[in-house]
Amino acid sequence: MTRPRDRRPPRRKPLDPARRAAFDVLRAVSERDAYANLALPPLLRERGITGRDAAFATELTYGTCRTRGLLDAVKANHIDLVYCCGPLMRNLWDALSTGKRGGYAESAAGLEAQAVAAIRAGDAIMIKGSLGSKMKTIVIALEKRFPGKTALDEAAV
Repeated sequence: MTRPRDRRPPRRKPLDPARRAAFDVLRAVSERDAYANLALPPLLRERGITGRDAAFATELTYGTCRTRGLLDAVKANHIDLVYCCGPLMRNLWDALSTGKRGGYAESAAGLEAQAVAAIRAGDAIMIKGSLGSKMKTIVIALEKRFPGKTALDEAAV
């Protein structure tokens, strides 16, 4: 006689300490309006998370908060299309609805052609990035395509 197989779903593997710390801080941010930068360091110390694990928990936590803030801004400001560049912006890209996705590339050079081709005269655009991310190449390409006033002429500095 054979016994019926156990129909219970397999147990989930518990989160490793770094992921658990990030999860706990993100829950505190979401449920209690905690500040991630104030909640995470003492939690890492309390749980003895150091080195690479602490760095991983930090990037998970702050990266998620950064993406969430940008996604909220996209929604609140009725942004039509978003172009994202680089691995730190991949989470934002993945969180966007399909209709909001303009383009994604790992580098500014890879994003330049997509973004420049999509922009039309009269569009309002914002390019956010550091000099290190080389986003200036996109600004220069746009200035060539739309000669006249430069981006700096219009910027609220």
